[in-house]
Formats: sequence, C-alpha cells, structure tokens
Amino acid sequence: MYPDGITPPIDVPESTTPLTETDKTLANVESRAKSDPAAAAAYVETFPPGDLRDEAREFVFLQWSDKDAAAATAWRTRDIAAAKAQAADIEE
Repeated sequence: MYPDGITPPIDVPESTTPLTETDKTLANVESRAKSDPAAAAAYVETFPPGDLRDEAREFVFLQWSDKDAAAATAWRTRDIAAAKAQAADIEE
C-alpha cells in the first residue's frame, strides 16, 4: 500500500523493436554532443554524405546551441558555406 499522494511505479514493458544501427549511431552522437559538442561535430564530419550525417549534424547543433550558441552557429555557418561551395563545384 502506498501513502496518499504517492503514485505506485508502473511496469512499462521494454520495447520489443530492436534499435537499428542508425538509431544506435544517433544515440551515440547525441551522447557525445551533450558532453563535448566540438568533438561530436568532428565525429559527424567523418560520416559519408546523406541522411544520417544530416540528422547527426542536427543533434550536434541542438546540443551545442544549449551550451554555446555562438560556437554552434559558427560551426553551422561554416557547414552551410562548405555545402554551397561544393554545390557550385558540381554545377561547373
């Protein structure tokens, strides 16, 4: 019996859906970004271009913004400038 005002714990079944490699990678990136956003940013830059890298960059940016918005914005700005330069190279 629980005292008034105390809610008994609820048994929540664990997910039966296994994590995908993408989910595991993003969880790793998010964890790294919480403790060392600059290192996490360097880590995601090693990913091949694509959806995973884009999503990982977003995780890093959001975590980094909470700690140092100016540094996160500077990183994102360099990232955007590099993408534009690469696109210009492709068009030529």
